[in-house]
Amino acid sequence: MIGGARLMFDLRLGTDTSGESILLPKGPRQLDDFGQVGVLVPDDYVGEEICLVVHPPGAPDDVRAKQTTKVQG
Repeated sequence: MIGGARLMFDLRLGTDTSGESILLPKGPRQLDDFGQVGVLVPDDYVGEEICLVVHPPGAPDDVRAKQTTKVQG
């Protein structure tokens, strides 16, 4: 596996990995061969705390990496 390929990326509300995904309706996105993915965050979430989460496909609770941040406008 190179750079996180075959792992999934999600954005979840709050500073915890158990928050609701904001990548609806499609849900988590697959990382490419370089461990990258592009997502757009709706303006509705500006000012909200979110948690960036990386996990294997089909195992959203098996968090491999996380980072919290605040959505900027």
